[in-house]
Amino acid sequence: MSLTNLSFIQQFTGNDPVKAKKYISMFLASAPGLVSKMEHAIEISDFDTLRINAHSLKPLISYMGIATLEQPIKDIESYAANTTNVDTLRAMLEAFKIEIEKAIEELKVKEASL
Repeated sequence: MSLTNLSFIQQFTGNDPVKAKKYISMFLASAPGLVSKMEHAIEISDFDTLRINAHSLKPLISYMGIATLEQPIKDIESYAANTTNVDTLRAMLEAFKIEIEKAIEELKVKEASL
């Protein structure tokens, strides 16, 4: 089952594969770093940095059509902003990381096929 749905990108780019590839490449260049920053932030209990990076990642997830991660990233951002459910944030982030890594691999394949 596909984790990503590029229909937004296809519509946004007018089905131009060169432009679509550019946006996928931008996602692939930025998402891993944002996730890494989120991991570091939670390690040092820097909830503001966690919130900022989750907020930055949120639209990128939507653009790539990763529907299964839209709610988790909103929850991570919200919990970090309010410093609520702190005990579950680590587990949430770990589960999020596993899924986004799968989506990243899927997008690499889609990017290569454009």
